[in-house]
Amino acid sequence: MSKTVIVITGPTAAGKTALAIKLAQHFNTAVISADSRQCYREISIGTAKPSPEELSAVPHYFIDSHSIAEEVNAAMFEKLTLQYAADIFSKTDTAIMCGGTGLYVRAFCEGMDDMPAIPPAIREAVRKGYEENGLAWLQHTLQQRDPAFYAIAETQNPVRLMRARRYWKLPVSPLQLSAPLPGSPATSISSRLVLLYLKNNCTTTSTAV
Repeated sequence: MSKTVIVITGPTAAGKTALAIKLAQHFNTAVISADSRQCYREISIGTAKPSPEELSAVPHYFIDSHSIAEEVNAAMFEKLTLQYAADIFSKTDTAIMCGGTGLYVRAFCEGMDDMPAIPPAIREAVRKGYEENGLAWLQHTLQQRDPAFYAIAETQNPVRLMRARRYWKLPVSPLQLSAPLPGSPATSISSRLVLLYLKNNCTTTSTAV
């Protein structure tokens, strides 16, 4: 029997978690979080993590799974979720993915380039530069060096800008690291994707084989 991943995405407070749990209970399966912040154990405020009751209702993956000191990115998420899905599919034919981080959902559905390792010295230099010069320094230098990426970047988010700044000494642009690879990672586990987008109590559905 073919395997299916039901992907639930949409804005905050659209009802994604409640729907994911209902579907997981119906299909007797687990939920994979596709949220870039819910994976951090140290961060709970403002992340809209499932409640303890919701977490106990069905198994969850990528919730409180990492420390904030660890590097977590879309390429890593892709690899982890393929492992999560394979684990779920060893027990049942349906998996649920739920979250509002579009890049993470895209990473699973379409694939991402591998993120090159950043030497500790570069990480420290960028961190020190931000501490000494502030957000405006990150914005100005990134805009000058990589205007294509800056045009789509979260320019008020210093964490994202510092991450982009680290790649300057490497032969790759952050924009290149966001490019999908040919084919879908989900294809590698022979699964069908059902995408549900929730907004204003309405659901948009699309299916990809």
